[in-house]
Amino acid sequence: MPSKFNPLVGKKVAILGGSSGLGYGAAEISLDHDAIVFIGSSSAAKVEAAAAKLRAAYPSGTVHGRAVNMKEEASVAAWIEWVAATGNKGIDHLIYSAGDPLSLGPLGQVETEKLGDTFDVRVFGIFRAVKAAQPHLNVGGSVCLTTGSAAFKPSKGWTAVTAVTGAIVSLTKALAVELAPLRVNVLAPGMVVTELWDSIPAEPRAALFESGKAGHLTGTVGHPDDVAQGYLFAMTSRFLTGQCIKIEGGAGLV
Repeated sequence: MPSKFNPLVGKKVAILGGSSGLGYGAAEISLDHDAIVFIGSSSAAKVEAAAAKLRAAYPSGTVHGRAVNMKEEASVAAWIEWVAATGNKGIDHLIYSAGDPLSLGPLGQVETEKLGDTFDVRVFGIFRAVKAAQPHLNVGGSVCLTTGSAAFKPSKGWTAVTAVTGAIVSLTKALAVELAPLRVNVLAPGMVVTELWDSIPAEPRAALFESGKAGHLTGTVGHPDDVAQGYLFAMTSRFLTGQCIKIEGGAGLV
């Protein structure tokens, strides 16, 4: 039974981007609080592997997984309909952490005709997901999006990423007004060790993480478990909406 300080018991948590990284962490903490979890991402194999891993870690929990193409409105709508129709009616919480690899590089190298691709999953995908989910979100439900600390503290070579992350912050505020009294919030993590960085060769990636430590007051980089606590807070705090929760090790003060 849900309790005052664990209202997630038996609630349905739908996580787009839930097969890895921050979304997987959100799935873990949701299961740890006895929610019913649905994960989706573009790779059916990754979804199946992640769901199996979660079931092994939480044998008494309930995990459902299904692939979804975040670039296609019909695919997103079908995924949402599947979640809403499975088990208890509707959706209690929607978490969006889906995103393609980051588009990094100096402004002179930005291919403007490809900027739409940069926004497609991370921003336009939010429109597709929330539009489809809105009729199915239960009373007391919430939406939690995911951006990044670049929205508040840009770095050289991060122009396109900063544009995307800033757009998500603004979109969160607009959705909070549009969907009220349903709640909408966004997390802004700093540098977190996830598969997002796997496209960078090992040595430069290690150097990036070391420089990241120096850029945080904590002297560390983050991990999905750190950010998962933010998703939990966003889902369970009934008086929180339209807010950006920064989980960035004090990077904004360095």
